[in-house]
Amino acid sequence: MTKKTLTKSDFVEVVAAQEGIETKKAAKQAIEAFINGVKSVLGDNNDLVLSGFGKFTVEHKETEKRFFGITQDVIEVPAHNLYKAKLSKTLIKNK
Repeated sequence: MTKKTLTKSDFVEVVAAQEGIETKKAAKQAIEAFINGVKSVLGDNNDLVLSGFGKFTVEHKETEKRFFGITQDVIEVPAHNLYKAKLSKTLIKNK
């Protein structure tokens, strides 16, 4: 079995075919709505759990100093958010 990487437009076709959505445009709108919803929740620094699919989390990292070994400098990394996603075990098992 060869592995294939799907693009967003390929995924739109898959969703349209599986769910019986008549147009690719409607399937694309549904996918865009999902993506925008996830962005909105994470943008508000909230975690999101979708049972049977996965967990999306936001972790805030404070400003910290790190040693940069190549130049022997100490650099300051500004505060930032880390966005993480973990797939549900049921999603992985139900191939």
